[in-house]
Amino acid sequence: MKSPSVVEEAEKRRKRGIVKCRAYRFRLKAEFDELRNQDTKLNQELSRLRKIRKEEKINRDATQTSAYLLWRDLAVRLGVERKHSEAQRKQLRFLVDNQDMYIGILREILSKKSCGLIPSIDCNEYGCNVNKYLPSALLDRYMQELEARFLQTDDVFNGLDPSSLYNVQHVVKQGSYGVVKHFYPKSKVVLPFSLSETASTMWKLGHRYFSDKERFLFHGVNDTANSFATSFVDTNVLETGEEFKRVQRLIARQFVQDDQIVIVWKVIFIGDGLLRGVRADETGWCRLKPSGDKWEPGTVIEMCAHRGLTGFDSSAPVESTITEFLDVLKENSRGILADLVDSLESILLEEHAN
Repeated sequence: MKSPSVVEEAEKRRKRGIVKCRAYRFRLKAEFDELRNQDTKLNQELSRLRKIRKEEKINRDATQTSAYLLWRDLAVRLGVERKHSEAQRKQLRFLVDNQDMYIGILREILSKKSCGLIPSIDCNEYGCNVNKYLPSALLDRYMQELEARFLQTDDVFNGLDPSSLYNVQHVVKQGSYGVVKHFYPKSKVVLPFSLSETASTMWKLGHRYFSDKERFLFHGVNDTANSFATSFVDTNVLETGEEFKRVQRLIARQFVQDDQIVIVWKVIFIGDGLLRGVRADETGWCRLKPSGDKWEPGTVIEMCAHRGLTGFDSSAPVESTITEFLDVLKENSRGILADLVDSLESILLEEHAN
């Protein structure tokens, strides 16, 4: 049993604790009330200052002369014109970077003309309607189609998976043949080089990529700085060991914008021999834009190609032959996309090494 003195001491400590807790709560409440009063006063002061600022602006606008308003409108208009001029400057810079290539192409064409070496495609030999030079009306139609395809660029690359390099995204079967009608290889890579030099080198590669093919020919286009058209004959071997030739027309156009450069192309394939009259075409997009990743700076290159069988000029070949024809085109597309990126990277690395 505790003594009375111990009990009294414990009771005193308990009362002192109660007094301290009550004093602490009173102090917290006083501090909270003070902060709330300060918040109210600051909000009132902020409202007063906003009102004063609004009144000053109204008075200033009312007293400003027409000359000030004129200069302000002029400054806004000059700002818009400056942005437009900057966009034009970028495009002109891009054209200047490519002028050596265009001069070289023109010299080569003139040299071949003077020596009588301009090749022609014999329609009787290849069973097609490809002339020596494509009619200007047909070229204009192709260019208009590429412009329309350019407007689809964002939709084409929407949802592009960066890890699906050279991957066939989608196939569709066609009728009783059971062959692939469309396939969509997509790729996305980042190269550690500026947008202008990457796009310039890519455009040069496109001009010359098929120049070693049989009967290679440049066709005349209106905008030689931003478009070109070629035709040539390519030879492939089927699994049976049989060779077949195909005529290809390649029409390409580039669109230079402030934040990106888009190259759109169209390829028409016309088979010959055992594939005489088989037609297919391809539409492709290549979008180049600055990388937004600080850990992987440079230029993002996205490519996508849509290809499909378009029909036959005469009776259709057997199903297995058509399937092989489309398989050859598919493998060629994969190889070309991969080789273009590899060649582009090699050229840029070599230029920077020098």
